[in-house]
Amino acid sequence: MLEIVTKALAKVGIKTKTTPVGPSINFQIPSHEKSFKYIDIDLVLYIKQNDWPKSADPKIDPTLKAVGVGLVAKVLEPPQDSRLWQISFSAAEIKLFQGIDADGGSRKKLLKIAKYLKIASKWPENIASYHLKTEIMKMNRDHPNKDDWTDSKLVPRFNELILNFLKSLEAGKLTSFFIPSFNLFQGKDLGTAIKRVKNLISAIETKPDSCLPPAKAPCAPSDAPSKKIPFVVTNKIPTTENKKKLPSIGKNKPLIKKLRLHR
Repeated sequence: MLEIVTKALAKVGIKTKTTPVGPSINFQIPSHEKSFKYIDIDLVLYIKQNDWPKSADPKIDPTLKAVGVGLVAKVLEPPQDSRLWQISFSAAEIKLFQGIDADGGSRKKLLKIAKYLKIASKWPENIASYHLKTEIMKMNRDHPNKDDWTDSKLVPRFNELILNFLKSLEAGKLTSFFIPSFNLFQGKDLGTAIKRVKNLISAIETKPDSCLPPAKAPCAPSDAPSKKIPFVVTNKIPTTENKKKLPSIGKNKPLIKKLRLHR
């Protein structure tokens, strides 16, 4: 696969370094954006399967089941057998998130905020954005009413997300959305993650200017070590009188809310 990717990049005139990373091939392509020079890409072989796994949750939406699953190579540590294919639900996840806010909801907005805070508060590498995505998929299932996902409910949904995630970390268990019997935290050292999430919660509760990026910043913070990442979350109860225009997230759509954690 590495040879195929290398030849394909050369054919289109892209000079870059290709590196095998586990079962995937990592490489960079030039970006036309001024804010970053390169786009980092991980390419992995995906073998489509039409059957829905017996181990998966039978209550999953039929439209997601119809998309099917795929197999991707999985690299295991010795002495385990390294020849393993892992079930991937990525196609179903893409389908789910394509229409997840069709009701005008704020689920994607919530995920963007959570992903930014994960980076800004320096969670350890063993905690992935996918873990937050899993929590939001569960929340979407548990809150089927569209009124629970309006911008006016972004505060309680954020509270629910961050506090539930902390509980999962402390319990050492975050079950897969698609296969409830599989623990995504299995075998992970979560001590540092628990500490960082608690620090984030403390900052949200006690520091009025501590959470979201400045208005002109992209969702992900700069890699420059000298640049401090400001926060903008307050512990005041939002009212019509004290609403404040928070910085843009993602596509520069402002959030009109202040955040407060209720525990």
